[in-house]
Amino acid sequence: MEDIMPSLETLSIAEMIDLQGHPVIISTLYGGKSGKRFDGNVFAIDPISKSIILIRFEEMSDNALEILTMMGDSIESIDICADPSPNCRLFSVGLINWMNSLLGVTDFKESDPHSDENSKRRAHLVEWLRQNCITVAEKPDGSVVIFEAVRVTAPFRPSDCICHNGIVLERVKNIVAKANL
Repeated sequence: MEDIMPSLETLSIAEMIDLQGHPVIISTLYGGKSGKRFDGNVFAIDPISKSIILIRFEEMSDNALEILTMMGDSIESIDICADPSPNCRLFSVGLINWMNSLLGVTDFKESDPHSDENSKRRAHLVEWLRQNCITVAEKPDGSVVIFEAVRVTAPFRPSDCICHNGIVLERVKNIVAKANL
């Protein structure tokens, strides 16, 4: 079962970040015609080129089989899988933590948005932002989105802010710093 999603070109940065860790099927173009289909979990999406890094797993194992880079202009469609194939894993915080460990984020407790400490930090940040009339939304993955543009992940420090617009990013980092977490 697949959930059809809008074109990669129309996704916002926040929607691209939300895809991290989700099992997907990517249909590619070859010579202007439909080509192969690849399944795996989204590791990252480049917001400029729309290229996707996909992690495929060995069947019946948690070992990564391969990491593929799908160039944005070769992607025909991307569909989220409700029932992952053997080369995919279900979306989970544990999977996200494992993916983050590939980039050197190894302190899972610090990066786990559902730990007691980070839950308190997130609640304090959200409350402080709302008291100061700042638009904030809590996401299912444990992160928060400020001004519908900047995602803040655990442990909710200024350095944990993500945004493609440098000016907005700096201003939101300053706001998060003022929350005194």
